[in-house]
Amino acid sequence: MSKEIFRILFIFTGASSRGENNAFLTLASLISPFKNKEFMESLIHKSNLPKDILKKDIQIDAIYLMDYFSKSPQFIHSLKIDLKRKIAPDILCVSAMSTNIEEALIVAHLSSYIYPKTIRVIGGSHASVRAQDFLKNGLYHVACLGEGTETIVKIAAII
Repeated sequence: MSKEIFRILFIFTGASSRGENNAFLTLASLISPFKNKEFMESLIHKSNLPKDILKKDIQIDAIYLMDYFSKSPQFIHSLKIDLKRKIAPDILCVSAMSTNIEEALIVAHLSSYIYPKTIRVIGGSHASVRAQDFLKNGLYHVACLGEGTETIVKIAAII
């Protein structure tokens, strides 16, 4: 019997896959807990979440928007094609700083059409301070305040 797969797609607005800036290290630290079973067990226990969430295999994928900017000025078209190629995630997580708000809104618009059933989560410094900016228009379902790992695990437990 195979495990149920829980898919998370991270989209990083201010980083490239080449690790050219410090944001890459911060964002990689957000993904790494999901790959560490002991950490996940501890977090689930601490958060009083159902233990059966560990019965799901967590599949993580990432898109780095800075890679698209270097491809062409028509990065939206390239991003749309790549999003359509991926299996629909259960949660789409976008990390954005104040300098990347426009890109975060573009991602939300595109993903709402491509993955209408996916829960969209925004995090990062701007979302931590101005969560309502993202929630009021309905483009994002959840805004993470501070560290997002626990929030994402809690969402995974209820869907």
